[in-house]
Amino acid sequence: MTTTSPKVFGVGLGRTGTASLTLAFRKLGYRATHFLPYADLIEEFLVDEKVFFGPRTRAFIEKFDAISNGTGMPFQQLDRLYPDSRFVLTLRDPDRWLSSQESFRAALAERAARSGTGQIGATSFINKWIYGEEVFDPVLWANAFERQRDNVFEYFRDTPERLLTLDIAAGDGWAKLCTFLDQPIVEGPFPHSNDQGSVLEDFRLQETLRNTISRLGIGSRPFVLADMGYGDINTSTAVPFPSRNGIWWGNPESADAAVREMRQRCIAGAEFVVFTWATFWYLDKYRELADLLRRAGHEIYSGADCVVYKVLRDGDFA
Repeated sequence: MTTTSPKVFGVGLGRTGTASLTLAFRKLGYRATHFLPYADLIEEFLVDEKVFFGPRTRAFIEKFDAISNGTGMPFQQLDRLYPDSRFVLTLRDPDRWLSSQESFRAALAERAARSGTGQIGATSFINKWIYGEEVFDPVLWANAFERQRDNVFEYFRDTPERLLTLDIAAGDGWAKLCTFLDQPIVEGPFPHSNDQGSVLEDFRLQETLRNTISRLGIGSRPFVLADMGYGDINTSTAVPFPSRNGIWWGNPESADAAVREMRQRCIAGAEFVVFTWATFWYLDKYRELADLLRRAGHEIYSGADCVVYKVLRDGDFA
């Protein structure tokens, strides 16, 4: 994909397959993320409730071709900001969705209680904004589900070609999505992600990653960040890998391309290289890249959340 391609927004609520949709976007070559910079979004929203997407949040959106993050993003504002964009509304059986939400929210609350941190991140704010209450209420949640669905249908009533409804749990997949996006139909199973356990694990890894970057003192220094948008790291010193003009450019086209760009980034001044759990596979697929970092970098941290290399100023990166 290129930055001139129309953007695609997933506007379904959480637990409708938004994470699976993100994986599908990536397989089609889109620079896609399942996250938004919630701290910036909330801060800007509190300044002006009429503007959900402030300057910093829009700058984040510009980095991607597709976003599907499960908040049922305000599609009216997105349509005004990106008038040529397309929208995918993920849905599922309302009763099954409500049951999934209830068990998921209970698991989140239990985890927050064990950690003593209260609601995780921006969950409390997002819940109140979408559903009208911070804690799960089946009536409010069911009403929000119907309201989001009906509002999306009504908004795109006169432009149905810009909206796709996708029920992944019922079997919708590549045929509908690829046809809608004018892409060749992908063979094989449609991605499935975001079961309750994996979502809680992602929350844990995100928190751990932020703590790791803070503890190592990386956040204020220039560093290369390979995270495919999963890490939810919002700092001006991070250079996405690979990227063009500061925008994440999808997965490396080849091992040679990965090595060439990594060398350029490090010679240009990056002091550290961070691979998050979402891109550990880079180091297996692009073996020459892994060899370069072992040869011209010093591994200072390795954990479930990330691997961090300190760039050595000699040899390849001199």
